[in-house]
Amino acid sequence: MIAHSFNDSLHCPSSPRTKMMDQVCLDVPVHFHEGCELLYFEEGFGTRVIGDHTGEFTAGDMVLVGPNLPHTWHTNTIPPPSRPRIKSYVVHFLPEFLEDLAVPAEERQPVTDLLSRASRGVYFYGRTRDEAARKMKRMASAEGLKKIILFLDIIDVLSRSEEYRVIASPRAVPERQDADRQDDDRQGTYRQGIERFSKTYRYILERYRTGFSLEDVATVAGLTPKAFCRYFKRMTGKTLTRFTNELRVEYACSRLNVPGCSVSDVCFDSGFNNLTHFNTSFRRHTGMTPSGYRVSASKVTGSAHARP
Repeated sequence: MIAHSFNDSLHCPSSPRTKMMDQVCLDVPVHFHEGCELLYFEEGFGTRVIGDHTGEFTAGDMVLVGPNLPHTWHTNTIPPPSRPRIKSYVVHFLPEFLEDLAVPAEERQPVTDLLSRASRGVYFYGRTRDEAARKMKRMASAEGLKKIILFLDIIDVLSRSEEYRVIASPRAVPERQDADRQDDDRQGTYRQGIERFSKTYRYILERYRTGFSLEDVATVAGLTPKAFCRYFKRMTGKTLTRFTNELRVEYACSRLNVPGCSVSDVCFDSGFNNLTHFNTSFRRHTGMTPSGYRVSASKVTGSAHARP
């Protein structure tokens, strides 16, 4: 089996396809596509952004992302000594592949509901994840009809499961396009917005620990500070300050798993100026104190504490 780069898998084919990826640094640009993406991480951890959600991914995570939902996974904020190797499986498919199946509407309803949930991103866990992961691995090396049969088995498992959580909020769902996609201007504007956000996000990602000004990031986006604040809130559902602090907290989570790092050291290394602000932001984002998180994470074998 050939291991591919994650960046080779950003466009969806007409028929379901799967790849196994194995790499050290995961640096995927913020992107979206017309198809769905089912992703399972067998090894590694890092930060993910799905719609207006910013969180961490860990080994064992399985997520289904629907069409036109901005998302990214990355590990480039983790220092090289601690940067994990990423091993993952990804399946790309178009919703139409499932919608066009010769199955009565009432029998197809669970799949229709699954695709609807995918518009906000869906996190799967438990036996559902384990069974789907086994089939994804088999699908990666299968050929012909066996590959399609395994894909349909995976969709059947996911569509009938109650072991899931929706990730992004309703406001993160992009406006639905016309069925025949004739509204090119709206689609083009949306794509331009994602491209602008991807450029902005990378700028923030490279500087959130050392600091940057609103004026600087607004210039990168080609907007005035006031217009940028409106644009950023529309794209993420969050203020720039909250978004930046969440990235800092996610970085802090990775550092709290490193033996010998004090909470104080992690606080300032993450970009916070004082412990009070750090503790408040950390609790708001994770529901725990940094010390409580460290204790909780130490009980999870092989990865950080997972928060869908």
